[in-house]
Amino acid sequence: MELTSELFLKRTSITRLFIFLSMYVLCFLLSIKLAPDFAVPILLLITISPPIIIYVARNNFNLVLLYIALLPLVQHLNIYSIKVSDFVISPHMIFQGVIMFVVAADYFISTDGYDNNSLQKLDKLLLLFVFLSIPSLIFGYSLPVNHEKRWLLFYTGMFEPLILYFIVFYYLSKDSTNIKKIVIALLFTSLSSLIVASIELRSIGLDAVKIYLSRMRIGFGYHNTNLYGIHSTLLVPIVVYALQSKEFKETRLFALVSLLILSILTILCFNRGTIISIGMELLLLLFLKNSRRIVYWILLGLLVFCIIFNKVILFYALRFFGGETGTYSNVSPLLDSSASYRLDAWKTGLKLLFYFPWGMGAGSFQYGWMMYGTDPSIYLGTPHELFLSIGVDYGVIPLILFIGILFIAVNQCWELSKIKLGNVENSLYQHIIISIIGFVLYGLVTDGELSHLTGFRIPNNGYTLVLVTLFAIVSSGMVESSRKRVSLV
Repeated sequence: MELTSELFLKRTSITRLFIFLSMYVLCFLLSIKLAPDFAVPILLLITISPPIIIYVARNNFNLVLLYIALLPLVQHLNIYSIKVSDFVISPHMIFQGVIMFVVAADYFISTDGYDNNSLQKLDKLLLLFVFLSIPSLIFGYSLPVNHEKRWLLFYTGMFEPLILYFIVFYYLSKDSTNIKKIVIALLFTSLSSLIVASIELRSIGLDAVKIYLSRMRIGFGYHNTNLYGIHSTLLVPIVVYALQSKEFKETRLFALVSLLILSILTILCFNRGTIISIGMELLLLLFLKNSRRIVYWILLGLLVFCIIFNKVILFYALRFFGGETGTYSNVSPLLDSSASYRLDAWKTGLKLLFYFPWGMGAGSFQYGWMMYGTDPSIYLGTPHELFLSIGVDYGVIPLILFIGILFIAVNQCWELSKIKLGNVENSLYQHIIISIIGFVLYGLVTDGELSHLTGFRIPNNGYTLVLVTLFAIVSSGMVESSRKRVSLV
């Protein structure tokens, strides 16, 4: 019997190796065909890559953790994106491509540690979400829009998050205790953001006035502080979890440093939606007994910060009550000009959902605004609302699916928070619920896109990648929960 099992494993390994080598040769031939001028570099790259990829795959997927930890830094490096024909290739695409090969190498070569489970509920919904958004790409060709931008936004907003979800899920399927490593990698993103902030603020300095005036071109990794606000909103509950969890006792100091960095950079965003969303998250965290004390210390720290740096409070007063320039809209004395245009964008977005229920294609809102908006001379680019953005870009059905994905993720977190799993404290899932609520609230009141282009060629989607990483943690928890139920039967 043992001999038969060994023979089966040996044949399985040979089959996987044959498939991997076949794909390797096919990729090489396609590369030579598509880029004959780069034949020699491609040959060298493909020759030296397999040993490196196999080595990394055999060493606990350190590259996956590094990728997550460096997300803001890698996003920042997208300023070095290069145009290839009608598409743009960014450093982030290359980094994620290498990780895809690492996972492929491990899947085809490794014979242990992975339980080949059927697709989970979130797996199916995410795949369906991406598949049903494809018609928007096809229809977009009939509109006079920037097709290069449309394809780039689809790739970075749909394909890249889907790939990362399955990469992280596969990593956790190898060993569910890796959830702790993923959480630590997420904490490390604050250090990555600090590195980028030191680069961006080098010429500006720590002058609150200059930071306030420059907030649309800096973003601590996201080229726009509004986008960093989404990243921060998703991470605050996770950092609070790491601070109160016994599982992270040995890394508590690091979690505290991460919270400090995250708090300072969040304040320097000067973004209303971020403050509202994180304020709601802190309020919800007060209902979690173990997190309550952490929230009190955060509020005390913010109070001290406001007393010492009172100029920041004046800028936030301007942001909340004076709009971009301190002028009020003639629509209503209660609305500043920024909020007034935002409401107009929402109204236009609702019209476009009715006129184009199949979607206009990613990044096509400006065309709809020029056709149906109140002031076509103003460039808005997006509806400045998460759900309208998804509906206008990809269609009503993908929008409904996305809402369903959020509801199911929250529901599964609620189920997991009541179960004692051996791989992680169940309070993690309570904090993920709060992260998702904060993400939705931010998307409702401020902005939200699955991917945003800066300067029409610099993609920013790191916040969506953080979201799908949390989804992967939830799916992994459901798998572990199923295993536990089976073992008890």
